[in-house]
Amino acid sequence: AQFHIRFAKECAAVVEELDSFTLESVQCQQDFDKKFIHSAISQWYGSPEAFADYVRGPLRQELLSSTEAGLPAAYSFLIITPLLSLGADTISGLIKAHPPWQLLLSQFFGVLLGVFLCWGMVLVRAGIFLCDRFAGRSRSWLMDCGLSLLVFLGFVLTALAGVQGAVYATNDSLGASLVWFASVLVLLWLTHGGWAQVAKLKPKASFDIKDRPDKTGCNGRST
Repeated sequence: AQFHIRFAKECAAVVEELDSFTLESVQCQQDFDKKFIHSAISQWYGSPEAFADYVRGPLRQELLSSTEAGLPAAYSFLIITPLLSLGADTISGLIKAHPPWQLLLSQFFGVLLGVFLCWGMVLVRAGIFLCDRFAGRSRSWLMDCGLSLLVFLGFVLTALAGVQGAVYATNDSLGASLVWFASVLVLLWLTHGGWAQVAKLKPKASFDIKDRPDKTGCNGRST
């Protein structure tokens, strides 16, 4: 958490500095490199001023959008693959014990898919989200350590809550395991782009003062 908070803070500072980018502020060790780069910029963008406008405008907005989008689901899945393989190994050992098929399916949906896959990806996304949000809040190394400790404790407590929920579900019945898995699957979808899609579906209310009826029953337009 400490490493990611510092990394996110440095990235945010770099993107923020692009708002006042000028080509004159860029330095080269060799004069030949400087002339070559400036000639290439003039050839591609027309002029150094046009390139500076591109960096301050579209490039900076693209970097901000990629930062706000968060970690893609494929990367979250890649991070939790060690946990997923551990869960798959547990299920393989359970299969060799020849348990009742209800217990096997309950463990498969409730533990392997519910905890190791879905809940693990939610934890990864939530942890990175908190680190990114806390990146600009601290002003000292000591505060960075305190924020890292809070993120770590929240991460551990959330992980334990997911494990405990899976234990209750799998000990109850197969139906409870399926309900738990479906709930965590919805949460996974919401944290990996689903909430943004839901927000786009909300109608934006528009109100025009001209359309507001007055006390006389008129619509507010002069005749």
